[in-house]
Amino acid sequence: MILLDTNVLLWLFMGNEKLSPNIQHRIEEDPANYFVSIVSLWEIATKRVIGKLELRMDMPKAVYDAGFSKLSLEYAHIYQYEQLPLIHRDPFDRMLIAQALSENISMISGDEFLGDYGAKIIAS
Repeated sequence: MILLDTNVLLWLFMGNEKLSPNIQHRIEEDPANYFVSIVSLWEIATKRVIGKLELRMDMPKAVYDAGFSKLSLEYAHIYQYEQLPLIHRDPFDRMLIAQALSENISMISGDEFLGDYGAKIIAS
């Protein structure tokens, strides 16, 4: 199982060329092998509400319909989050990293700095 970063999820649904065709093909071929965190859906909703993201689709429904696996927020993720150094202050990115570390899974992201936390990051 692999966790998708919020940016990768958005690129996938919006057709952004920042997502490599190889990664896109692998995700579309077996979406159930990829986690979408509830944290990403929360981040997208937050950005929509404050006007930083214009998105006309129902993202939770799109994720569900695509067949992705859902990664809920668990106590262990909160504990891991508290242990992370302040390399980056974005709480959504930090929680996604905490989830990846806690679950011992890789994460696909376009943010190279996330590897500084010790998580295995697969470049998008």
